[in-house]
Amino acid sequence: MTRFAAFFELHNPSSVLRLSETLEGFEIVFQEKVVYSGGAIVRSLVSTGLTVTCEATLSEESWVDLNLDSASQQSGHLINEFKAFMGGWQKSYKVLPEFKVVIADMQTFLTDARLWLEKAEVDIRNLPTAKQLDRKREMAGQLQPTIVSAISNLFERFEEISSRIDKDQVAAHHAFGKRLVQPILMCSPFVHRTFTKPL
Repeated sequence: MTRFAAFFELHNPSSVLRLSETLEGFEIVFQEKVVYSGGAIVRSLVSTGLTVTCEATLSEESWVDLNLDSASQQSGHLINEFKAFMGGWQKSYKVLPEFKVVIADMQTFLTDARLWLEKAEVDIRNLPTAKQLDRKREMAGQLQPTIVSAISNLFERFEEISSRIDKDQVAAHHAFGKRLVQPILMCSPFVHRTFTKPL
């Protein structure tokens, strides 16, 4: 985001935005605090097939700024705000190094696999329409054992490392993993529905 624009991805296949649509009650949350609250106007939309990347114009008056007047600075408000930021940022130090590695491996594998599969799908689109579905099924059948094996290995490592996390550190690990991997997993319609409609 910048002062005047926010860029974000929509992972919900059922969400439909239109150019110039006004998003009422648009909020940006950082470090568990609302830093922007107000309207936003959809300026551009780019579909990648699984996600939609959006650009929205922000209004200057909707930013929730730190109170930087001289009285608040004298009372230590500014330094307290920065210390609160540092406290939140330093939570990543509590994350086990091996947990960081497996999350990074999951993120890079899923991202790169998605790019490779999208490239393969482009090649399929060059085929006559009648042959595309058969080719997709054939390709899925050929790739499934290798892809499932790779994902299973990653998730087994993830589960093994997760079992060693102290109970008081679970929240920090959860936040770290969610930030890096959830946006990729939410591209799957099945995962998205499981996450948003668990009942």
